[in-house]
Amino acid sequence: MYVSRLQFSEQKAVAARRLSGTVTGCGALREVTALDLERLQVLTARVNGEAFDFGNVLPGRYDLCLLTDSLVLAGFSDATPSAAGSGKPLADEDPAAIARLFPLADDFFSDRWILATAGHQACAKTLIYKRREKYFNSDHWTPGGWMWHLEVWSWHRPETEWKVDRRHLFVRHKQQGGETVRRLFVVKALGAVEPGVPLTVGPPPSAEPHEDWQFVRDLD
Repeated sequence: MYVSRLQFSEQKAVAARRLSGTVTGCGALREVTALDLERLQVLTARVNGEAFDFGNVLPGRYDLCLLTDSLVLAGFSDATPSAAGSGKPLADEDPAAIARLFPLADDFFSDRWILATAGHQACAKTLIYKRREKYFNSDHWTPGGWMWHLEVWSWHRPETEWKVDRRHLFVRHKQQGGETVRRLFVVKALGAVEPGVPLTVGPPPSAEPHEDWQFVRDLD
């Protein structure tokens, strides 16, 4: 015997909408990812020149991350899953408390930084940059380069101590020797995006600082 058909009696149509956009004036587009803020899953878009397209996605809000040959543009919003509720606001000491626990959660990357914290005590998010200078690529030493990740970690505080829940990978990149060091910006238009209307991103503002384009650091 074998199964030839599965039918779900409670199946309902979902109002899926397209999540797509174009990027101009930011360098050659390499990769685009999106963190589904309701289901906490990372999606990867199809890239064609300056355009990216995730296809039809489930309703909700998404933080997007764009990798070009010179920039990383990240959406990092306060939005959290509805199942987490509203929660108490982050206290002044909460980012420091998370930072104390953070080094205990990963030992592969020699250098790790928390770049930003958002959310509330029932579900906080941290934007994290990690790098490792010494690594092998296909059993060969890679001189002059390094491996780096840009990640979003989700946390919650059940009582007095924070606990990490999940890690979400925005970008994983093997930096080659001589490759351009990218600049990281948090871009307001890429945070908590609702599908249905194509995005237009760029070019970067000519003057810094800018309230919609927050420079974070060089990814060196």
